[in-house]
Amino acid sequence: MEFCAIICEFNPLTNGHAYFIEKAKEKSGLPLVAIMSGNFTQRGTPAVLDKFSRAEIAVKLGCFAVLELPTCFAVSPAQNFAYGAISCVKSLNNITNIAFGAEWDNLDDLTNIARFELNPTNEFNQALKSELKLGKNYNAVYSSLLEKFLPNIKVSEILSGANNILAIEYIKAIIKLKLNLKINLIKRNDNGFNSNVEAGKFLGATGVRERLNTGEDISAFVPKQTIESLNKFTFDYSGFYNLERLNLATNEPKKLSSLFDYCENIEYKLNSLALTKSNINEIINGCGKRYRTAKITRLTLYSVLNLTKTKHAKISSEKIAMKLLAIKKSDKSKIKELISKNSKIIITSKDYTKPNESLKFDLSSSKIYYSFSNLPISYDLTHGTSFVD
Repeated sequence: MEFCAIICEFNPLTNGHAYFIEKAKEKSGLPLVAIMSGNFTQRGTPAVLDKFSRAEIAVKLGCFAVLELPTCFAVSPAQNFAYGAISCVKSLNNITNIAFGAEWDNLDDLTNIARFELNPTNEFNQALKSELKLGKNYNAVYSSLLEKFLPNIKVSEILSGANNILAIEYIKAIIKLKLNLKINLIKRNDNGFNSNVEAGKFLGATGVRERLNTGEDISAFVPKQTIESLNKFTFDYSGFYNLERLNLATNEPKKLSSLFDYCENIEYKLNSLALTKSNINEIINGCGKRYRTAKITRLTLYSVLNLTKTKHAKISSEKIAMKLLAIKKSDKSKIKELISKNSKIIITSKDYTKPNESLKFDLSSSKIYYSFSNLPISYDLTHGTSFVD
């Protein structure tokens, strides 16, 4: 039995995601195995729905199974996120295809950018170094230079799409890990994941979350299963973000500097801002334009999850371990098709016996998440895999 992998967050699962599931199945002709972020997302925020609810919806809408992307990778920058996710794909049996969405639908263009980034010329590296010495913005300089070295590709336009960037990272990881996967590229049908502009029945997940925050009706843009789950779930965002602020304020900069992705003395800036600002948004905005908002948001999350550089490195070197979040009850016997000697699949609490560093981190992170929700703190251990009717 062969499968097509998808990598996702479904935060929450929208009409666009439902369309993507449908198209991925259609293009690949295979059952879909979703590698999905758990309770925290790549942008460094708590998911608007717990991971089991999102996984159950995905199975109801056509996925064969949903496995949890280890939290360490799920909350990492794009390059680490993609490499971790593709490593998960590699660890499973019978994955012959992968599907991902992008704003750009020319796979050759994305692949050529990925190959160049993996092996840039000396001339490119020297030009980049010279431009950066002049104090110019890295992203702007990088995009401009890349366009000069790849003149037949609309590089600037491509790199303006967040999903294009992630798609390029997936391709780079596939090349690095020497995987023989057929890539099914699916063009996004909304105005981008971070757009708040409607496109028929489609609206990017960021737009959906923004409307959720302001109490607007989102029923036109998400499946009914998403609405039903959102109506049952509550999360204390204010309490969670106050905990982030407290951790940044009470931990010495030296301790903060041990956290993953902290560099350039950003720990001093965050500590100082946490002591003087009244909420997490003021802290993030106070870091200025030098850093992307998503990066700072992730750094604030690491202070709560205690994701250190050492822990990230150890997890990255371990055997992949993933929680099977949901699968159809009728497909329960087919789980064995995915399991290989290179991965550990968690189905019941008994499977957590002697957990490695990755599973320990997943469990501790979820306990923090559930502490601010209306679900039991030990939900990961008591719930097990969701077997969907």
